[in-house]
Amino acid sequence: MTSVAAVVKMVEHLSKAEQDPPVRYFFGQLAGLEPQLTDVTAAVLTRRPSVTDQHLAYLYYIALNYLTDFAYDRKVPTARLQRDLDRYRPKLVELCSTRYASTNVVERYAALQAVLGVLDRPRLTVVDVGTSIGLGLMSLNTDSFGHARIDPILRPYIDKHVDVTAAIGIDPQRPDMHWQAACYLPENKRNRRELKATYAKLKKEGTPVHLVQGNITDIEGTDLQQGTADVVWTSNVLYQVKGMASGVVRSIRWLLKDDGFWINADYRHQNKPFATRQNPWVTMTRNKRYWNKVYEVTEAPSDVVKALKRGRDFARFKSACAAAPASG
Repeated sequence: MTSVAAVVKMVEHLSKAEQDPPVRYFFGQLAGLEPQLTDVTAAVLTRRPSVTDQHLAYLYYIALNYLTDFAYDRKVPTARLQRDLDRYRPKLVELCSTRYASTNVVERYAALQAVLGVLDRPRLTVVDVGTSIGLGLMSLNTDSFGHARIDPILRPYIDKHVDVTAAIGIDPQRPDMHWQAACYLPENKRNRRELKATYAKLKKEGTPVHLVQGNITDIEGTDLQQGTADVVWTSNVLYQVKGMASGVVRSIRWLLKDDGFWINADYRHQNKPFATRQNPWVTMTRNKRYWNKVYEVTEAPSDVVKALKRGRDFARFKSACAAAPASG
């Protein structure tokens, strides 16, 4: 269970370490309003005791941007934040008790497309756990990755049309376009501006997606069947379920076919906000039959994915796939 003190400490930490200047400034202001922060946090934790300190801290920023039509994209006076915390307190508690941080950075799915291209399997069922509104899955087999600089070695795999016969997205919350826009931090405002247009385009031209409402910690509680997926994709979700990782892994293994693959895209040390040269955003790929064998197939400097290159295990993964084609 998360404590009020842990959330206050996380907010203080993010006030120094968050990379996006307006967000870092926001956390600095929030840390200085500890009585209000403590009050709101206690109310949220009464309703949602298992939320992680890091997830809740970012939910405060997202929820206030959502409620103020993105006022916190820029530095605002401390008096404004103090007033908004009082004005929106009931709505803020409600949102932070029930919603999840989720984004639709289409370029991230270039990494999934690359791994699927290397796998080169027929009739794939791909399940995206934490899919948000399904935008990333819709982008498969389209020209959606033009904003990223792609390693020439990866380019043929990203351009390859993969045989996805079923694309299933799982997410705990119903689609809310304004909430999804608020989940973009200021460094990704371009994505926010393009969200509705991209969604309309891919809904018409992209890979069809079937959305299922459910939670990563209880996939067995959805209407999906055991052994459904050839590939399970997760992206930047494990920080939200700290302390419940074993249940998440169990759910993913339950969902996978015997020779299926889990592709988890996250910072190498799963420290979500902080990218360094030693801690890039990578796709950690493993097969259900050889679970302890993990390959880093692609790598990006950050989860914005302005550039994508081969991961340190790309060649070994490619060789392993060629040596062990799918059964049946």
